[in-house]
Amino acid sequence: MNRLLPFIFASSALISFEANSQCAPATASAELNVNNVKTTILNGGDMWWDLQGSAKYEVPKGSGVNALFAGSIWIGGLTSTSELKLAAQQYRSKGNDFYPGPLDQNGNLIGSNCMLWDRVFQVSKEEIQDFKDFSVLSSNVRDWPAKGNANISAPMQDLAPFIDVDMDGVYDPSKGDYPDIKGDQAVWWVFNDVGNLHTESGGGQIGIEVQVMAYAFATNNQLNNATFYDYTLIKKS
Repeated sequence: MNRLLPFIFASSALISFEANSQCAPATASAELNVNNVKTTILNGGDMWWDLQGSAKYEVPKGSGVNALFAGSIWIGGLTSTSELKLAAQQYRSKGNDFYPGPLDQNGNLIGSNCMLWDRVFQVSKEEIQDFKDFSVLSSNVRDWPAKGNANISAPMQDLAPFIDVDMDGVYDPSKGDYPDIKGDQAVWWVFNDVGNLHTESGGGQIGIEVQVMAYAFATNNQLNNATFYDYTLIKKS
């Protein structure tokens, strides 16, 4: 039976956060397909489906068989006055709780156009190796959303991991810097829960930024049938 598979994180000591209401829902997607799994990655807190009701976690790749249908992260808790703070994406049938982009250190949206971050950033180990060995700069390496990347106007704060070859603290591939990924193919994206009202769950805003790396290995063992997801949750309110 198809059902939502949530990743659940909880906290019991959240503080109040004033609502922002300017971002449109996330729309970007990418395909993680380097091994025997082909799956759709979305940037709005959910994944593994196409937003239209069809599963997109195919194993074995090319078989038409989907092992999963939709998954999302749920984050919530109660304040000291028992006020519910909750960001819990489901099937977007009522709306959205998560919106694209990072937050500044005070928990506010960065800039006025969060749609600049309505993207997923995909890169392969092969592209990175070609850059290191032969100086072949792909758009994926160039636009990696790491700290201070001027190519995409990335803010000066920790975002996607990278190897800082010149050790100046800023991502600049013209100086040899390159993405630091896990696996043979990776997708990285960032979203928050303050870009607009929580129309999906109805819960209060938390003031949290979520950074995710999805990745997979192309191998000859069981890892060839798996995908992995690293979540970094930063409460900035």
